[in-house]
Amino acid sequence: MQVRGIDHIGITTGDLDRAKRFYGDVLGLTLRAEGEDGPSEALDLLIGMLGVRLRFAEYHLGNGQILELLEYLSPAGEPLQQRTADPGSAHLALEVPDIVAAHAELIAAGVTVRSEPVLIEDEGDWHGFRCVYALDPDGFTVELLQRPRDGAG
Repeated sequence: MQVRGIDHIGITTGDLDRAKRFYGDVLGLTLRAEGEDGPSEALDLLIGMLGVRLRFAEYHLGNGQILELLEYLSPAGEPLQQRTADPGSAHLALEVPDIVAAHAELIAAGVTVRSEPVLIEDEGDWHGFRCVYALDPDGFTVELLQRPRDGAG
């Protein structure tokens, strides 16, 4: 097998409209497409469940990559209660030019953030990065990071 790169990242949400406000309005991602899928035999086979119906919104992440938000209308799901350290949990990291300004915008929008921007001072590939973990409306972790070349450190 040969992997050529990331095509898209999919995140399931309990409320697509609420998630769109976060990813579109707060984070400023550009909407690419939205709609509804299912019922469809192909979708049922792909997902591995019967009677799948869902709403979706896709956002541009840059470099041809896409963020896909999914709200399952059928079957209904249950919210996950995961911590970042739990196996199987995930996070999405997005690069920003000014982490201090991005952090202030998150706070102003009422987003839960885990800290002020953190400067990574350990030697290695991450030296000089500044990062913040925030939670989307479903509790999914979104990391915002500023690379050293943008003036961090």
